[in-house]
Formats: sequence, structure tokens, C-alpha cells
Amino acid sequence: MEISCLPPEILGKEHTDFPLLLIPGLGADSKVWASAKMQLAQYHQVIALNNRGVGISQDLTQSYTTYDMMEDVVRQMDALDIEQAHILGHSLGGAVAQLLAIHHPKRVKKLLLICTRAFFGKKSVFQYDLIIKYLEMGLPRELLIQNLFLFLFGTTFFEDEKRAKDLIHLTALMPPNMTLHNYRLQVQAAMRHDSREKLHKINAPTLVMIGAEDVICLPKYSLQLSSAIPLAETIVLENAGHMPFVEAETLFIENIVNFLRRE
Repeated sequence: MEISCLPPEILGKEHTDFPLLLIPGLGADSKVWASAKMQLAQYHQVIALNNRGVGISQDLTQSYTTYDMMEDVVRQMDALDIEQAHILGHSLGGAVAQLLAIHHPKRVKKLLLICTRAFFGKKSVFQYDLIIKYLEMGLPRELLIQNLFLFLFGTTFFEDEKRAKDLIHLTALMPPNMTLHNYRLQVQAAMRHDSREKLHKINAPTLVMIGAEDVICLPKYSLQLSSAIPLAETIVLENAGHMPFVEAETLFIENIVNFLRRE
């Protein structure tokens, strides 16, 4: 049987409140949340999931969709005996989280959508095609990471030059977490995603968080997403790009904790 998802990372003790499931973005694994997941684990049991095809050395044999990725999440919830949880999805993980709230509404207590959208447009095709070309070229790892960071992080992040260089260097030391083939499959799943006609079915209280400097998921697309979800509210982090849990960690944590505390 093909192994498509690595086991999740579980942090914090079981609380009386609902656990918080974290679904990462395209090409990312459970490590992407950095110290933010440890901060969140002070308030909730945190379960950081790994998406299909991440962290495994063999190439997957079949293509898949964000709906299939959503069913992966349901299976992992079942395996952990989690009936209902707060669901937080970042970027592609936010697309998966939307589908979970649409097709399995009873499994979602509250929904948190971070730097995400209801569909991936033509510009996204060009962006990810460029990233795949970088990978195919076999660029030196540090140069590849530097190029990716220019997409992922906002202008404010690079104003602290030492911090930016240090994080690029540390990230470059980590081995790749996906084969090129598996990365392509995940890109294809993202490009086929479109939940626009079903967003009105989401009945969970929803927080849509936007990085004002995000060039991967432009704020206007997140605002469109928020306006289509009945119980959604929006927060814009002014000094963050596509990675607010790294760029503006304190504000990221504060807004999530406050949202989850409210009745």
C-alpha cells in the first residue's frame, strides 16, 4: 500500500477545549510552523499535519485533488479519535480547510484561513512554473531558498538583513522534503482547486488572516474569500507577507488565541 502522508506532530497536553489542527501550505511539512506551533500548544493541543507526498522519498503513482487532501485530514482525525477540532490552514492548506468545512461541517468547530484563497489564478500558474524550473535547474540550495523567500516573505522581513540571511542559511541546511515529482503533483492539485461556488455552505465561525505584503496570495483574493463566508471576519497583518507565523509571530498568536477564546 502506498504511504502518502507522514504521521502528524502532536504538541501540548489534551485540554478540555478542542484540539487545533494545522494544515500546511504547498510543499511544506509540519516543521514550517516553527516556534508558532509551540506557542499555540500552551493554549490548545496542537496537531500539525503533513500533506500528501511530503516527507516521503518515493514518488506517488497517482495524481490527486484538494478534495483527496481533505479526505486525508478526515482519516487522520478518525485515527486520532478526534470528532471535532479547530482547523487552521495556510495557503494550500487553507484551500483544504475550506473543503473540510464545506463537506464535513460537524468536524469543524472554528475555521482559520491564513493567506489563502478560493481558487488559484493564472498568475499562480506562472509562479509555481517558475519554482519548478528553479528545482529542475539544480540551483545551489541556498540560492534556491533565497529566490523562494522573495516570494514567501514581505518587504518588512528583509529590512532585518541579518535575520533574513540567517533564516535563509538555516533553511538551506535542511534537506528537501519532497521529490520534484511529488511537488508537481501538489502544484497540480492546487491549480485545480476552486471552492467559490460552495463557500456559502461554511457555517463555522471563520477567521481570515491576510498578510498585507503577500505577493503569493494577494490580499484582494483573501478579502473575496472572507466576503463569501457567512460568519467570517478578517484581520490584516500590515508587516507580513505569505508567512505571518514567522514574520509577525506575536500578532499571529495573539489573534488566533483571541479568536478561539471567544464564544
